Amino acid sequence: MKKIQKTKHAEPGLSMNSLAVQLKDKGLRLAATSRARITAPPKPHIDDIAVDQLAIAQKAKLTKCRDKGRGGWDNPLECSVEKLAQMMAEAVCKGDPVDVANFAAMLQARGASHQAIAEHATRALLRGSREQNESDLRNAARYLKLRDVPDRKLGVPGIPCISIPTSASSGNHINGGEADHAIDSISDWTK
Repeated sequence: MKKIQKTKHAEPGLSMNSLAVQLKDKGLRLAATSRARITAPPKPHIDDIAVDQLAIAQKAKLTKCRDKGRGGWDNPLECSVEKLAQMMAEAVCKGDPVDVANFAAMLQARGASHQAIAEHATRALLRGSREQNESDLRNAARYLKLRDVPDRKLGVPGIPCISIPTSASSGNHINGGEADHAIDSISDWTK
């Protein structure tokens, strides 16, 4: 048996003849003479970065909602697939991608079929569109009533009308084309 020389690489508790010492000793010499090129790990793809960032935002929002006492999406007795699809469609209309992603994740976890999601979300969007249209029509009718107040009723106490303030406590009452122009200028100003 060949005797191994004592080296400074031996660790306490290991005999100089142990295989671990021999490998460690040889490994250190090989590593010192190796010309292998060390490469950096590949950069993550932008798709992966986007998904990771969205997941972080989703988890934060879900935690906030849980802290407010919300939950039950995973229980069909508390929350149907139809309700989740409806809430996802409403989130699309609100323009919140994190809410949309959370509802999509819930629907995915529940195993909802794409067809069922599409049908329920479409119904919710159409219902919301109809409700918005009805609301717009009501608001238009209200405006027309204010616009068409007769001149003799402008400024009469108890009769609503459109007024253009000239100071904090006084103003000019308007109707017709003047009212249209005033409302249009407000719309332009808020853009």
